Amino acid sequence: MILDLSVKEKPDGWDELTRLGFEPVFVNHRPRPNGISGDYVQTRWRLKANPDVTCTVYDSWEGGGGATFLDFDAPWNPQRIHGGCNLSWPNYTLDRLHSLGTVLFEGDRSEFEEPDSGNLDLRGITPDPVREKMRELGLRMERDDSHDSNGDDSDEEYWCKYDQGELRDLHRSRLALYAHVDRTAGTVAIVDVETGKQATLGFDKLLKLNRVEYGKRRACS
Repeated sequence: MILDLSVKEKPDGWDELTRLGFEPVFVNHRPRPNGISGDYVQTRWRLKANPDVTCTVYDSWEGGGGATFLDFDAPWNPQRIHGGCNLSWPNYTLDRLHSLGTVLFEGDRSEFEEPDSGNLDLRGITPDPVREKMRELGLRMERDDSHDSNGDDSDEEYWCKYDQGELRDLHRSRLALYAHVDRTAGTVAIVDVETGKQATLGFDKLLKLNRVEYGKRRACS
């Protein structure tokens, strides 16, 4: 016979994820470790309406401090499809779950469309073809002025390309290309920072580009 005086606590987010239509597929019954670093998975979930939509609730410790995170995933997660591209797949915290009405997972939204703030918006994201081409050419967006401080549309973006090795040592990276996207005019101006040469292309020509050559090259006889 066992005298059980323990208190049974539900894992974090249990009631809200159940309400949103998720079902648990893994519950960690081991107690939380007292380590100072690493991750501890509390639970894993799948959406009843579409088991390809999953969620992991886990604790993470860095430098002695811990926090609980939600990691939602699906086959159409842009991080899976587009690698390191910064498409706005939403992040949700435990304290937001109670305010979300339902899970959106059917259909796509545009890259320019913000996630539905009243729901758990896990729809796929359709990349903008101009931005997708800029990423393919190795540039990354540094600033997006499509909405200024007054809320007016200006439709301007600024992109940069750095020499290889940028991720290894940001301090030694060299700016190679600079680009200005003007959506009102439908043009992209690309500047070679080293030589100063520049070209302005319409979106139709930009989308046909395979690469951009830049820098000083020795002419062949």
